[in-house]
Amino acid sequence: MGMGMLVSKPWGDSDRYDFVVDTGGRLWRVQVRSTETRFGARGYAVHASVYVRRKIVGLTAKDIDVIVGYIAHRDIWYVVPVRAFVPRKNLWFYPDGSKKGAMFEKYRDAWWVMTGRK
Repeated sequence: MGMGMLVSKPWGDSDRYDFVVDTGGRLWRVQVRSTETRFGARGYAVHASVYVRRKIVGLTAKDIDVIVGYIAHRDIWYVVPVRAFVPRKNLWFYPDGSKKGAMFEKYRDAWWVMTGRK
């Protein structure tokens, strides 16, 4: 909201997204996921999935437009468009780098994904 985006919370809890963000020209369906636990050298993981009839199903463009990952104790935000992670069911963030590469690091504080302004 501090960036000029309008944020709305859908009534109820039946949708796959948490918020609708209006950036002036578009409405974005946003799923927010957070983590505090680092898995050794593997970094931090957030789920990009939901349970459907006891089966884990990855989120797709039919469900959301963007996932916002938050590493709580480090106050680090990632704004990842759905096209950048489908068909993954987990997103791994490596704010301290990784030998295998940190493919989502370019989305750290990437609010420009929704605003269009870098």
